[in-house]
Amino acid sequence: LLVGDMVKLLFEYEGEVEKYGGERMWVSVDRIDGATFEGQLLSEPCENHIATGDIVRFRSEDILDFRYEGDRIVPDVPSSREY
Repeated sequence: LLVGDMVKLLFEYEGEVEKYGGERMWVSVDRIDGATFEGQLLSEPCENHIATGDIVRFRSEDILDFRYEGDRIVPDVPSSREY
């Protein structure tokens, strides 16, 4: 991943919620510091525990999905169905 890419993360909420105990949402990759990433929440959350534009810190093991920025070549990685 590089700065400018997007990642999908799972946000699990503690305490009282209106609809969902967790949501999968997109975050921009704005900074990389070793194994730690930082970015802004791009999605519109259903719950009010976090808001679009909030700064989020995460690690590579937190990433559920990703999208490269621009025309970078995506490595040919077998899907989980091929294992």
